[in-house]
Amino acid sequence: MSEKRGLDAELEAKSIQKYDKNVEAKAVEWMAQVSGCQFGPDFYESIKDGVILCKVAEAVMPGSVGNYVEKPVHVLESKANIDAYLSACNELGIPSQDMFTQRDLSENNKDLGQVLNNIYSLARQAQALGFEGPTLGVTYYKTREEQKALQRKKDLERDRERVMREEYEEMLKQKRLDAEQKKRERREVKLAQSSERRLQREEQRKERGRDSYLKTISTSSPIEDTMRDISVSPVKYGMDAEHAIKMEEKYDYELEERIMDWIEDVTGFAMNSFYDDLCNGQVLCHLINSIKPNMIPLVHTRDQALLERENIKFFVNACRGLGVNQGDLFEVNDLYDRHNIGQVLNCLYALTQVLEMSSWYAGPRLNGRKAGGDGPPRFSCNHLPYFLKDQPVPRGCSAILFLAAFFNFGIFCWIRKLGWVLYFLETHVVRLPIDTAPQHTSLSCVFQ
Repeated sequence: MSEKRGLDAELEAKSIQKYDKNVEAKAVEWMAQVSGCQFGPDFYESIKDGVILCKVAEAVMPGSVGNYVEKPVHVLESKANIDAYLSACNELGIPSQDMFTQRDLSENNKDLGQVLNNIYSLARQAQALGFEGPTLGVTYYKTREEQKALQRKKDLERDRERVMREEYEEMLKQKRLDAEQKKRERREVKLAQSSERRLQREEQRKERGRDSYLKTISTSSPIEDTMRDISVSPVKYGMDAEHAIKMEEKYDYELEERIMDWIEDVTGFAMNSFYDDLCNGQVLCHLINSIKPNMIPLVHTRDQALLERENIKFFVNACRGLGVNQGDLFEVNDLYDRHNIGQVLNCLYALTQVLEMSSWYAGPRLNGRKAGGDGPPRFSCNHLPYFLKDQPVPRGCSAILFLAAFFNFGIFCWIRKLGWVLYFLETHVVRLPIDTAPQHTSLSCVFQ
């Protein structure tokens, strides 16, 4: 027998330490009285062939064991005796937690503690069955009929719990079906509205004569995309469903039309549907390259999900490089899996605002505002309080105002106050000569 090491050795040592010889002696005495067999000095050697165990079970209830080998000469015969004893224990009603296995009586992995637990359980069950012989352990007051009644009660409770669980699962299934049906109805309505807007855009483009020079990029059918969204996206319940509906109601379709017109003006690609034309990322990449040539050197055109998602990632990184705030950017799943189209629209709008504040950009503008600065903004004047925007500021105070705008919270508010105190002193108290007077500019352009 190989020596055990590590955790196996520790477990074996703990099992030996917990083993009680007095409990073993009482079990040996009871089994000897019931079976009429003599035990040797080693308890394990006396019961490992299963003969004494079968005789004890047969004495408690005659006929429970059946045939067994009284003088086994092979290990397989000993295992057959132990199997016969365990089958008899099941018939006698021994709880499963008090049963042992063939492994517990093997030479290499014996567990005599579990075997003793089984023997004590058999002695208690013998009292319940009306066995009039010697007793072992505590007195057991429940009869076999009471045990059967208790078992029937437990079975009824299990059946009741099973029925309740099945009803609850059926209710959840029906709830999901209803939610899917409502979602499908909303998608059908949105599909009809999207098709109507698509037709309107095509008619307006024809009226304005834009079809002659606008290019197109092949996209998948909007019906296929809508059905994919219904089948793949998770069904939402409760507050999540209410939040999703409110997000759909807040979506600005008027801004979407303006953004699509702006993309057409910049890229020269026809925009019929916001999601269908942008989901593969090609138009977005061409948009960035039209704004700043070769900013995205590689645009994937193959119809593969991984490449399309990479196109969208290129666009998001380019927006970050052009100066769009991190809070205005979107994730790839927001567009490709249609998780948050509103955030995609917000990112494009933020991009238009950044470009309108940049003097280097000479392309079409969403609002037609003039550029005011020397380069792409690293900082938006939206960080400033509303009452400080578009106010004349001397260039000498630009650094202080930059700190005031950057630390527009907490203990650094005094920097902003100091800047305006200096501005007040410089403009109202200290009268500078005309030729040395500071040149004023708009605060909206201080951070360009």
